[in-house]
Amino acid sequence: MPPHYLTGVRARLRCATYLVVLTTRRSVARWAAQPNDLGSMSLQPFVIGPERVPSLVGLDVARRAP
Repeated sequence: MPPHYLTGVRARLRCATYLVVLTTRRSVARWAAQPNDLGSMSLQPFVIGPERVPSLVGLDVARRAP
């Protein structure tokens, strides 16, 4: 996602904006978690990868704690 999208949303809504990356692949999570140097600023995405998502243990557990 281009950084201008984030800055545009921030300017339009006048609130903080964050880039969130959701992935099931560890390699993508490691890659996306790296800060991106954009010259005048650095972009640090918030990454939700397989290590941050609990495994589904069973249907009964999922029903009790969705």
